[in-house]
Amino acid sequence: LDGKYETIVLVPCAKTKPWTGPAVSRSKLYSAYNALRKEMPDACFVTISEPLGIVAMQDWGSFPQYDNPGLFRDDAQRSGMTKEQWAASPFKKAYGVPFDEEARAECIARLGGIVGEFLKNNQGRKIISVVDSASGPKSTHGEMLDVAITASGAMVERHAKRSEARVSPLEYLRKTLTV
Repeated sequence: LDGKYETIVLVPCAKTKPWTGPAVSRSKLYSAYNALRKEMPDACFVTISEPLGIVAMQDWGSFPQYDNPGLFRDDAQRSGMTKEQWAASPFKKAYGVPFDEEARAECIARLGGIVGEFLKNNQGRKIISVVDSASGPKSTHGEMLDVAITASGAMVERHAKRSEARVSPLEYLRKTLTV
C-alpha cells in the first residue's frame, strides 16, 4: 500500500462478488464498506479472503465470482446448495460433500501466513479488524487473522463485523471505526 493510508481496516470476504458496482447492492457488508471508503479517505479497506489471502480495496471490482468451499465445515456451504435445491436437482436428495479437517487447517495456516506478511509490511499503521462474528463459532477469516497476528506480532484492534444479523452494519461500523 502506498503511504497515504494511516489506517488499514480488515474486512471479511463475502459470497457476492465483485465488491463494487451493481452486484454489491446485494451485500449489506460491502455496501457499508464502500460508503465508509468515501467517508474515510485515510483508511484502506482490505479483504481477508479464502483463497486469495489479501485483496486491497483497489482490486475489489476486478475479479470474478469465486469461493473456496473446502474450508467450510457445513455441507450446505461446501456444496452451495440448500435442501430444496438438492431435492429439485437430478440427485433428488442431499449428498454430503467430503471434508478434510487436516487440509482445512493447512489452508488456514498458509493463508494466515500471507495475511501475516501483509501485517508485517504495514507496521506503523493503525490496523482495525472487523472480521469476527459477534457470536458463534469463529469464522475462517478470524482464524486466518489469529495465525497472522501470531506470525507477525502485529497489533490489531479487533471488533465484530456487525452488531446485528441481516441489518446494515453502516452505523455500527461508523461508530466502531471512528472511536
